[in-house]
Amino acid sequence: MWHRLCSITLQNVANTITEWVTSSSAEQPLLVISASQQSVLDHIETAKRALGATEQEQKQIASGNHPDIFTIVGEKNRIYIKDIEALKPLLAHKARKRLVLIPHADQLLPEAASALLKILEEPSPSTRFLLGAKNKRGILPTIRSRCRVIFAGKEMAKDSTINTDEFLTRLSGLRKADPFSEEELEGITRLVHGLAQSGTATPALLRVSQRLRDYYKTASIPGGNTKLAADILLASLANLRNTISYVNHTS
Repeated sequence: MWHRLCSITLQNVANTITEWVTSSSAEQPLLVISASQQSVLDHIETAKRALGATEQEQKQIASGNHPDIFTIVGEKNRIYIKDIEALKPLLAHKARKRLVLIPHADQLLPEAASALLKILEEPSPSTRFLLGAKNKRGILPTIRSRCRVIFAGKEMAKDSTINTDEFLTRLSGLRKADPFSEEELEGITRLVHGLAQSGTATPALLRVSQRLRDYYKTASIPGGNTKLAADILLASLANLRNTISYVNHTS
């Protein structure tokens, strides 16, 4: 179980989204990453269906007329600040649960992204933001840091399998105290997802998850000490590697 683990499966993505929509707490925004736009749209449909608590609501959702589902698509592959500002009066109204869907979040222009960030900084228990993008690089780092990132899509199946031992040995070995690359961070995220989905929830894995979150927070702050954050994340990966080695040795 420890040696080869896959990234979160499509069904697990759907289950995660459903639980996220129906939760009563003020949930983090979700950022679904997939090179397939259809995959993002499929997960958005999952979120919509999860919102429908009654048969009448399901009919409204199917017809595209649910009053508490807002979709922002912008114009000509661009999302402008006016598109985000239009949300404010809608969010002011009380609702049992509402969804704000941005399937092409990588099309946010800088001013629109900044306006969205201000809204995300004040989470509401009744509002869920679901963003989609082809890759994380297209999303403002400060927005990314506030999102729960999920890698999804059938096209990722071929390259999402990680050799745990080899990956941890490579990443937790001696290296310069430099920031991690995007590829390394994506690999760590997939590793955490894979181990968690396998039912392996250890304190060492939790610390890696926390240190990864802290790393993104540090990277989102101008002048943040990413070298120190990288060193702390590195130490948690080494601890996880030692834990895995011990389990393999004693099992």
